[in-house]
Amino acid sequence: MFSAFSTHSLNTSFAFSRFPEAIPTSWTSSRTVFPFSETTRRMKELLPISSTAIISPPPGVRIFLGGESVSIQLEVVDVAIPENANIILGHSHFIKTVEDLYEVMVTTNPNLKFGIAFNEASGPCLIRHEGNDEELVNQAIETAKKIGAGHTFVIYIRGGYPINILNQIKNVQEVCRIYTATANPLQVIVGITSQGRAVLGVVDGYSPKGVEGDEDKRKRHAFLREITKYKK
Repeated sequence: MFSAFSTHSLNTSFAFSRFPEAIPTSWTSSRTVFPFSETTRRMKELLPISSTAIISPPPGVRIFLGGESVSIQLEVVDVAIPENANIILGHSHFIKTVEDLYEVMVTTNPNLKFGIAFNEASGPCLIRHEGNDEELVNQAIETAKKIGAGHTFVIYIRGGYPINILNQIKNVQEVCRIYTATANPLQVIVGITSQGRAVLGVVDGYSPKGVEGDEDKRKRHAFLREITKYKK
């Protein structure tokens, strides 16, 4: 899904397909790149929730970069998380990633069970993998394959939590960013071009249902101290 207020570089047939009255007569060309401030003002006039309005794009979206038309498709990848496991999803930049991540895992917590998969982005473009648990290694390979984005890495862990190892992973020289670390139901938003696939973002768990009250705070404090042992 795209925010209505980030579509100023998309063609008018997409950005205003549901709001044709927002298009000035000077913007009728489908190749027009229209002013962001004017786009925002007109969409705010038309939409009741101005700052959070969402438009669902068609299966293929065309954007214009430097006058060139580029086709992008969006795909939502549902990610499986094995029982009692967590996933860490990130982006790296070198084939040495799998070896360095393996070293971080075993030296940080020798008892941790894990599987790592890394999508090579040049040369043979193989899914590189390491780990000490066959189930988690196979699941990491499968998830990396489904996402299909170059230089993306997937780590499944069991017997520990991401908080135990996340800083060490971030400090690996090749690691560029972490997209998520979670045990929640997970969806990965993938953009697809003629060159390949890219992780645009993630849907981690569910949307908020409310704001915590005093009893919720008490339960949160108790959970941290009695269950996870993070606090004394």
